[in-house]
Amino acid sequence: MAVELTPGDLGLVAAEPERFVEVAVDAAGGGGARTYTYHVPPPLADVEPGEAVLVEYGRRQALAVVLAEAGPPAVATKPIVDRVRADGPLLPPTTLALARWISATYLAPPAVVLRAMLPPGFLERLELVAELLPGAAQAAPARDAPSASADELIEQLQRGPRPVRELRAPEGRAAL
Repeated sequence: MAVELTPGDLGLVAAEPERFVEVAVDAAGGGGARTYTYHVPPPLADVEPGEAVLVEYGRRQALAVVLAEAGPPAVATKPIVDRVRADGPLLPPTTLALARWISATYLAPPAVVLRAMLPPGFLERLELVAELLPGAAQAAPARDAPSASADELIEQLQRGPRPVRELRAPEGRAAL
């Protein structure tokens, strides 16, 4: 008698296929002259073409714009670190297609073309915002001595997300 086993019977769960996207990294020099493929981690599964994201680029994080879905590359990829804005794509699909055409026709770096399609200084106006995660105040690790500055920051963030530049800390912004 033969018994057929499925992956679920063995406690195995089929992994969802990884999703890859092509991005234009906003970087000076030759690096910004081409596009790169990154994989999308599960928490960012809803990232769409046209959205601004943070990616690991060399030893730093850089701003990038998602251009399109991509097939699996032949080399290992880095994950997208995070999305920059939560209110959707910066550019609609038609504008992305035009940017790709301009880049290919005039041999212009994709990131430069995309930057030119946005309002002047738009990407420089992005701001770091701090937010208290649900349950973070209660789940904070126990400290030997209570930290007044940490308690003050938690109190400030309980009123909602705030730009980091507006938060008060006795040690200054670097302490955040």
